[in-house]
Formats: sequence, structure tokens, C-alpha cells
Amino acid sequence: ISWLSDRPVDAGLSAVARDAVELLGGATERLRECTREGCALLFYDTSPAARRRWCSAETCGNAVNTARYRRKTAHTKQD
Repeated sequence: ISWLSDRPVDAGLSAVARDAVELLGGATERLRECTREGCALLFYDTSPAARRRWCSAETCGNAVNTARYRRKTAHTKQD
């Protein structure tokens, strides 16, 4: 498996963290990869429903939601 990232150091540290979790705890069922395009960071999902999608709501989540809003309002303005 290979990942491309705009933040290669963070992506590398995420890979190390994934391996550490697997070695130390074996609790990999909540280990996730961020779903934002271009982000390959891994994170441990601590949300109650285990449905977290982004490594950070403040960065990746905000970027995804902002892009969705802009697409939606651009479409509305053209009508």
C-alpha cells in the first residue's frame, strides 16, 4: 500500500502510529484513514458510533464541508 500526501511527515507518523496500535493493543478495528481527498492520515476513531470520517474536524472536515457548501451555492446562483 502506498499513500500520497501533501503532509508526508504527518502521513509517515500516522503509519508509525498504526503499527504501534497494532503491536501494542491489537485494537485496529477503529483505526481509520481520513476520507478527505489528498489526506492519507490515519486516526483512531473514538466517536461513540465509530463513524468519524476525518482525521480532524477542524482541518479536513471543515475543508470538505466548505467545498460542499460552495458547490451547492454556486449551483443555486446559476439557476
